[in-house]
Amino acid sequence: MAEARERVGGWLALMDTWTKEAVELLREVEKAAWLPPAQPEKVSTVVSKISELYRRGSQLQLAEGFDGSLTALLGPRVYMLTLARLQRCLLAYLRCRMERIEALRWDVAGVLPEENKAMLSPNEVRYSERCAACRSSPRG
Repeated sequence: MAEARERVGGWLALMDTWTKEAVELLREVEKAAWLPPAQPEKVSTVVSKISELYRRGSQLQLAEGFDGSLTALLGPRVYMLTLARLQRCLLAYLRCRMERIEALRWDVAGVLPEENKAMLSPNEVRYSERCAACRSSPRG
């Protein structure tokens, strides 16, 4: 039982290191007056970590000696819970950015100010332009 506790402690420490970038993204958005500059590298890193966690959890379940006992399930469960946390953090980060872009589009008609546009990724610029187009199109 002590061995299982040590293993869980190691997995929990690993969980903190795996979620570091995602939590940093959320904190940066929270602290920013409008939006921090887009960080596609960090987002890409988080997506890669999600894939890696899924792969590792699956490998543990397919490993020889996996018997489905409570102790054996702890490793895959920690990986899957960390994966879910990363997904939630990433979705919250992206949704927050989208909401702030949408709010700016309500406040600013026409061309997006350059100081705001500089903070956006190319995909966010396209999203902003589409939001503006939807709002300006006549409804009938």
